[in-house]
This record gives sequence, C-alpha cells and structure tokens, in this order.
Amino acid sequence: MLMFMLIEFWMFFILVEPVEADDGCVDFNAGVYTGNTTTTETGFLFCVLTLPCQGIPVTEVKAIEIYRASHEILASLDANQSKTFEATGLKVHTPIVRIGNEGVSYMSVEFGLQEMKRDYDFRCVVRLVSSNGSHVSLNVSSTLHVMKSFHQLKSLQSSVTDLLFHEEPLTFQQHRYHLGHMSSVKSVEAANFCAILGGYLAEINSADELGSIEKYLTPYNLTQPILVGGTYAEKESKWIFQRGGKAVEILKWLDGEPRNDVIEKCLSLITIKNEVFMKVISCVERRHRQKYLCEVE
Repeated sequence: MLMFMLIEFWMFFILVEPVEADDGCVDFNAGVYTGNTTTTETGFLFCVLTLPCQGIPVTEVKAIEIYRASHEILASLDANQSKTFEATGLKVHTPIVRIGNEGVSYMSVEFGLQEMKRDYDFRCVVRLVSSNGSHVSLNVSSTLHVMKSFHQLKSLQSSVTDLLFHEEPLTFQQHRYHLGHMSSVKSVEAANFCAILGGYLAEINSADELGSIEKYLTPYNLTQPILVGGTYAEKESKWIFQRGGKAVEILKWLDGEPRNDVIEKCLSLITIKNEVFMKVISCVERRHRQKYLCEVE
C-alpha cells in the first residue's frame, strides 16, 4: 500500500492569500517554503497574467515588473525577454520568467528569507497595449508577514499531514513528474508551486507519456481530479497549454466530457478502474486537498 508520506524529498509552503486585479486576469502570490533539500527558508513572489483579459482586448504584453512598496524594483521582464534584477538588501535568485501575447505570462522571484528583517509589501505591475493602441497598467499588491510565515513553517515541519508531494516522482524521458496536493488551491497557484520546483503543470504531449503517467497514478487509487497543464482558449476554440500557448493534441476524455457548463476550463486527470481519463474542471474554483501534477525538465 502506498502511503501519502514523503521520505526522500519534502517541502513545505506558506502561501499568502492571493490577490487578484479587479479584472481577474492577474494573480500575485507571496509566500515562503522550505524542505529537506534546502538549508534555509526561501521567500517567493509569483505574478501571473492569464489572457484573454476580461474587458481589456489585449494585443501586446509589454512587461511584467515586481516592486517593493518603496517603489524599489526587484525584477522586470519585457517582451524582448530582457531581464532586470535590482534589489538592495535582498539576494534575489534567478527567477523563472516567461512573457507572451497569448495564454499565460508570469514571473517568479525567490529570495533568502534570512535577508528579511520585517514584513514587506510587494507590488506586481503588468504593462499591456490594448486593441485601440492605449497603454494599460494592471497593479496588484501583496504583503509577506515574515515572522508569522516563519512560525507557520516551523509548525508545519512537525506534522506529516500537510506534506505537499508524494514520495517518489515519476521519471519519463529525463523529465520528472511530482504529484502534489494542497488543502485549497486553484490552477494558477498549483502552477506557482510547480514553478518553485523549476517546473510547470504537466504537459502531456504523447500517448507514451500519458501511458507512463497512468501507470504512475493508478496505484494511488485517487478519486479526485488531478490538475495538469491545459486550458480551453475560447477565442481559438481549442485546448492549449497555459505555459506557451501550444495546442493540446492528446485528449482522452472521460464519458460525458468535455463539459460546457464550466466558464474557465482547465484540464485534469482522473483514474477510473486503473485507467486515466481527462476531465474538465474550473481553473478558478478551490477544491479541498486538490491534487496537481508538476513536470520538471
């Protein structure tokens, strides 16, 4: 019997309640994590833009920028993939970044928590160009409570019930697949946790890959959907991967799927009698102990 315990690899996250822009297309998360593969607690900031953006016909994403409340810029990324890191007093690690005019654009910044002596307010700014040529800036703020998060981490370290990843990852064609869970998480936050590992929500590109994932998942006897990469692009009327906008070509639907009663559709896997099928779930709904599958190259 496989147990939901982590022996060789474990990691704890504390996530500040995410803040969304009024239009709902920008999420900004701040939090901390630690694990038995790290020697210190690490803070992270994750800003993500999901297109299409309700009420704003976006034609170009110009930049993503993360600031401290003092207006000091920590990091920025523009459409030419030019990166800037300017932090005073914080040792900012090389962030995971992507920017594009379709699907999902994001920036993830990590820093040593030992550099933080007090609470900090952070702000993410996404700069866009709309179809009428006007420039639009979307601002989202978040506060990281350093000592509160630190004590929460220490509390989590004494408990195995909140571990976020299963014991053994799957390895397929030199990629690793980590099965994780959170007490309450939506798609963009699951993608954030994958990014902290240096990966992304699993992108299934072949029947062989799906078959390997199926063999990996079925022994767990999971009855809940498992979030993977894939969202329905209404404008193009097709399924695409959020990370780069590439079309999803492997679709093995459960009977009755894909459903049309979900407004923002994301792709998930579900196991039925030792076989894995695909099922539509909401990208924005929070589910109890949501499972998700990360892929790390």
